[in-house]
Amino acid sequence: SSFVGRNRNGETPYLNNDFMRPNPRFFRYLDTLVALCNEFEIIPVIAPLWGHMTKTQYSPYYAPNEQLSDEEGKLLAQYIGSRCAGAQTMWIMGGDQRYQTPAQQSFWSGVARAIQNAGGREHLTTVHPAGYTMSLDFFDNSTSWIDFAMYQSSHVASGNNFTWQAAERGWNAYPIKPTLNGESVYEDIYDNLWEPGDTTQYQTTRIVARNVRKAAFESILGGALMGITYGANGIFQWSTPFDMGPFLPRFPAEEAQNFPASAQMTILKRLMQQYSWADFQPQPSLIIDAPDTRHIPLSASTAHLMAYLSDSMRFLTLNLSAFGKTPRAVWYNPATGDSTDIHLLSNAALAHYRFTPPTEGDWVLAITHNNTSTNLTSNTITQEEPMLNAAPNPAQNHITITYTLPTDAEVHIEILDALQRIIAVPLRNEAQKGGLHTFTMQTAFWADGMYWLRLRTVDMLTGKTQNVFQRIIVVK
Repeated sequence: SSFVGRNRNGETPYLNNDFMRPNPRFFRYLDTLVALCNEFEIIPVIAPLWGHMTKTQYSPYYAPNEQLSDEEGKLLAQYIGSRCAGAQTMWIMGGDQRYQTPAQQSFWSGVARAIQNAGGREHLTTVHPAGYTMSLDFFDNSTSWIDFAMYQSSHVASGNNFTWQAAERGWNAYPIKPTLNGESVYEDIYDNLWEPGDTTQYQTTRIVARNVRKAAFESILGGALMGITYGANGIFQWSTPFDMGPFLPRFPAEEAQNFPASAQMTILKRLMQQYSWADFQPQPSLIIDAPDTRHIPLSASTAHLMAYLSDSMRFLTLNLSAFGKTPRAVWYNPATGDSTDIHLLSNAALAHYRFTPPTEGDWVLAITHNNTSTNLTSNTITQEEPMLNAAPNPAQNHITITYTLPTDAEVHIEILDALQRIIAVPLRNEAQKGGLHTFTMQTAFWADGMYWLRLRTVDMLTGKTQNVFQRIIVVK
């Protein structure tokens, strides 16, 4: 929020460059975006005032008259908090900063309390710290307005100890609050963001899917059970073919959303759900031996154990004596979701059992206590939600719609314009078998602009309704 920025309609947040005069047209458009997110069952996380846009934080990017005072910051908080009071949102204070001085901590605490009071204290709130720091460095968990701890492990391809050390610190903090890795490695962004080397050498200077997977499992199994935020170069700055934005993204957002790790995060999610990750506790003491000193993230509950082995980690020796006489063990490929059963030896060996991954690459080891009742009918992480894709996107004269149904379902497909008006219904409540389906639509007569493709399915057996959305851009 600064009077130098404009939204897509050309509106600035403030009238006449006066921080005491919010621009209602700008914020009405924000209302529309928040409502649109909620309609699509998305909870937007809003950073109302980026960290260096205040007089308490030094910034070379803004003149003093472009930074908000304490009074102006609280006014913004009250205004936007009131506007979003009835919506489903979350709040992030600050942004990419260190909040070290009493003045800085007082400013952000004041803004947070003002925004929470205006919204009836109904929305989760935290603070976004600088790279290699966490909220606990500046506001401990007794801070009333912080609902969960956040840290930023930053953008280094090989990973860094901070990724799991911050998760561990959050896990051990008191009073107990959830921990989130709020900015992990972004797929396809520079390795070592501010000193990337030769950025034309994409294979050596860009973050790739395995880097994202490593940071994700290190965070969650290290104690950040709230999870991570997945990010990609091209998505976080909403790159378009006409305005790609900073950090040299190679692909606009519509293409970047199809990066490999984006889909692989759904594999991670289903693994965690399948093995009741909310009951996990970091238990590295169960590790007896490993080939080198690299950190191995491992968490366990009374029912399950999960460990992540990064590239070329060729064995792992564990103490499984607490998992019964015949525990079930499975290797999962985190890139594909495929699995391999492990046939354990006698109970006598479980106190010192050595596991060897099936092949090179990274693997997830999952173990279930023999007394645990499980609804797993297959080791492979199966599709639970419909999957939807539209290509080419942006489209010119035609677009091919491809979707996959996990079960037999009644299918309804609509095309909506940017104002959520239905302009076409290519499929109306049709019964279809589970599996892959595809069809092509002509877009030659559509006006240039943004559209939404909505897929609604109703499971034939359970009656469960699911909605999936895909944004479409038409440019001729």
